[in-house]
Amino acid sequence: MRHALTTSTLILCLLSLTVIAVAQNQPLKFEVALVKVANPRSGIDMRTFPGGRLLATNCTLKQLIMGAYGLKEQYQVVGGPTWVDVDRFEVEGKAAEDLTNDPDRVIALGREAPRKLTLMLQTLLAVRFKLSAHQETRQNTAYRLVVAKSGPKLLPTTDSTQEPFIGVEREGPVTRPATGLAMFGKNASMTLLAERLARSLVGPVINETGLKGNFDFRFEYAADETQQDQGPSIFTAIQQLGLNLEAAKGPVDILVIDHAEKPDAN
Repeated sequence: MRHALTTSTLILCLLSLTVIAVAQNQPLKFEVALVKVANPRSGIDMRTFPGGRLLATNCTLKQLIMGAYGLKEQYQVVGGPTWVDVDRFEVEGKAAEDLTNDPDRVIALGREAPRKLTLMLQTLLAVRFKLSAHQETRQNTAYRLVVAKSGPKLLPTTDSTQEPFIGVEREGPVTRPATGLAMFGKNASMTLLAERLARSLVGPVINETGLKGNFDFRFEYAADETQQDQGPSIFTAIQQLGLNLEAAKGPVDILVIDHAEKPDAN
């Protein structure tokens, strides 16, 4: 009798472990989700809200992928049909559980988010956009941000209480395509500058300046570096800060889109 009871208990334990294992292997998904074509006049954003809610506004599929997989720059996502860079969507998802105080968090499109919400977004992209992708490491053009031989020409920030920021603004009349651009930093580190340069150069930029602290700066360059009469290239202009961008080859981790489809309307 004792043997039969022990066997039954063992079977129940094994069944429980199987159920737990199956549950753990199930992809996380939103309890409620909405996908629709975005209003092109709205701003591009992805953020989370207390209670386990994620809202992505006016985002391309590529930007949604970046948020879902914690990628910083668009060059890290390649492949797929042309519309993944053009068509814009609004995605809203609500988790079944409250993730407000979940300590497991990641950075998604520049904002902190619960990891579970990004995993739920991955599931949504697979279901609604029929997304399939794989990771690769490829040799790609990279850039080293270094101090010029003449030394840095950077002044410490005048307001260390300001949130670090780097922006790009157009130079010239707004009625015509921009011929010049200006990159400016407020209370910005060299690491932050390298990240912003990577976006402009569509390739990785590695901060090898060794410069500590935060700075204010501004430099102007041509929007199209092939048009020399419109101003210096970004490579020449950054020398105004006593810095150089040196081209190099290096391994870059990327996500390759194997398949994607436009989602059906909700």
